[in-house]
Amino acid sequence: MMKYLVHRTGMAVAALALAAVLCAPSLAQAQGWGTVKGQVVFGGGAIPPNDKANVDKDQGECLKKGDILKNELVVNPSNKGIRWVLVWLTDASDARKAAWNKPIHPSLKTPKPTVEIDQPCCVFEPRVLGIQEGQTLVVKNPAAIAHNFSITSIGGGPTMNPLTPPGAKSDIKGFVGKSGVPTPYSCSIHPWMKGYIGSFSHPYFA
Repeated sequence: MMKYLVHRTGMAVAALALAAVLCAPSLAQAQGWGTVKGQVVFGGGAIPPNDKANVDKDQGECLKKGDILKNELVVNPSNKGIRWVLVWLTDASDARKAAWNKPIHPSLKTPKPTVEIDQPCCVFEPRVLGIQEGQTLVVKNPAAIAHNFSITSIGGGPTMNPLTPPGAKSDIKGFVGKSGVPTPYSCSIHPWMKGYIGSFSHPYFA
């Protein structure tokens, strides 16, 4: 669930689910601050199964708390809510524009310096996340085995593959705002470990 104070001046809401972008037209033109909240739900018929991942390396460490799932599409069967979805605001006149020229609420003007990804039991948590320009991504490895963090940015941003030894962390910097262009990341040691990052020039994402 997202909930943010926003300035209602010709903005639209977009959602990213598994690298798919949907843009809605602007519904409010009035000046002033408002609140946006909502939920992304699965609109298809039968919910696809979340199959087991092929864990063929470091099984003793990776499977010590149970099976690992692919998590390519995670749907709650009780209400069809989708997990691992990124939602953000965009300019209704140009949904692909990365630059942000709208007002920002005073409480959101200073983002926290870091955003974290953990990887207990060979799974990235969270699998999908958003980051703002200027923030540093801290990738933690609490496991007893090594991981790496392979990230390939398209259209600007970090492209690297640092090794993260057991108990260590990697700091990833240089993210730039790219509305609607997801940045994939993975562990090439354990190929079932994958995720996506949305990077923005503003704080209006969840």
